[in-house]
Amino acid sequence: TNTIKEGAMFTIEFSPEHGVRLNYDEVGDLPYIKEEGFDRAILRAWLGDNPISLEMKKDLLGQH
Repeated sequence: TNTIKEGAMFTIEFSPEHGVRLNYDEVGDLPYIKEEGFDRAILRAWLGDNPISLEMKKDLLGQH
């Protein structure tokens, strides 16, 4: 198993043509995922009604 280290950076790239791709600084670009609804699921994880972290959601939306 891989362990995500504290301070690790992820980026999310959206391309209408290709789908969603994640980049993890330890691994690099992961393949595009063009499953319908995947982009919305990713956004909901951080910005939805029940985010992974309410503090992170506030940070992302500049609500601090």
